[in-house]
Amino acid sequence: MVGKTKIQEIDLGKEDTTWDEIDEKKKSCLKQILRPILLAMAIAGCYNFSDLIYIQKSENDKTSVKWVLSLMYRLVLLLVTLAATARYACILFYLPSDYQYIAILCLVWALHLVTQLLLSFKTTSRKYGHYEKAFQHWESVIIPESRQLGLRCPVAQIRRQTITAVIIGMAIIILNVVSIGIQLEVSADPVFYLFPLSETHWSKMFYIFLMLMSSLVWIVPQANAIILSKTLTTVFTVYNETFEKQITDNKNNLPENFPRMRQLHINICKLVEELDNDMGWFYATDMGFMIFLTVFTLYQIVKTTMDTFSLVMYFFWFLSGIAIVVFTTSFAAFTHEAAHAPLDTIYYINVQDITVEKLAQLNLFLSKLTGTQVGFTTCGLLTITKEFILTIAGVFLTYFAVLYTL
Repeated sequence: MVGKTKIQEIDLGKEDTTWDEIDEKKKSCLKQILRPILLAMAIAGCYNFSDLIYIQKSENDKTSVKWVLSLMYRLVLLLVTLAATARYACILFYLPSDYQYIAILCLVWALHLVTQLLLSFKTTSRKYGHYEKAFQHWESVIIPESRQLGLRCPVAQIRRQTITAVIIGMAIIILNVVSIGIQLEVSADPVFYLFPLSETHWSKMFYIFLMLMSSLVWIVPQANAIILSKTLTTVFTVYNETFEKQITDNKNNLPENFPRMRQLHINICKLVEELDNDMGWFYATDMGFMIFLTVFTLYQIVKTTMDTFSLVMYFFWFLSGIAIVVFTTSFAAFTHEAAHAPLDTIYYINVQDITVEKLAQLNLFLSKLTGTQVGFTTCGLLTITKEFILTIAGVFLTYFAVLYTL
């Protein structure tokens, strides 16, 4: 069709479920949309099973059977992870020095899992967590305003992305557990895997089950971080499509509903801020532990003589650490980029004959986009951007060059 804009082509190519269908099915709630990953988080001990069904509104709800059973399950999983951490610490003192470096690696990994579980108690807390606040903000503010302003409905798209990420995460977990089982069977001396238990069929089954739960605690929160980042990126992208289309249709002049569009952007940014109050801790600890594991394994690969089996194992840990840092930070950086994307459209706005009120609104919007970094952070210290990722990559390359030359 002649005269079709780029935004119209995007809308037709990404036709999603309509707002009327969403309202009829009552599936616009963010908790309902993200149900697959929240269920996986609950199985991993990082979310309450009871919160999958309803939002607790009072302290009395904490006496419910579902809440108590969910809490008991999470506490048992935490205690088992603490026991596994203590086991790796004991290996440093009771097994030969040949197991020292791999025991240190596994000990740091186990501490990472314990940290993930402890942080999950904060994120799901009614008093200190912000997940439920973000879910309520989505349903009470983002959805109504998006519908009134004519934004494309992204619910079905977000649901597809969530299901895809969960499937990929589960496949990685299965692959990891299978590889551990193969290592256990082919190892000539499985004492490291089974310590302090003796080598029996039941001890091997218990160890594989322990690794399954540990893999869930390790991988599922990574998938959750990626899904949340991708969800916010999708929301910002839909907003940017509508904003650009309105400016284009209005011949590069500010549309009449610009104040409401600006307010919607602020509310989406508030959603990012609410989630970052919890996710900021995740990114800080996750990157800290993974960078340490990556640096440690790289040193062992470059500077230590080892057999082929050990070399493959260290390469696995090295690549796993790199992959986690790259994927989680990349999707977080995409969210930051999408949040600031309206700048490219604002620069083309015609400000001639603009009213003082609209000019003030435009200046406020510009100051928001240029003066504040919108995105996920590491405990509020650093915003995760593409430049941040390049800085980390430069540090790794420098570290590798120094190791290689020494």
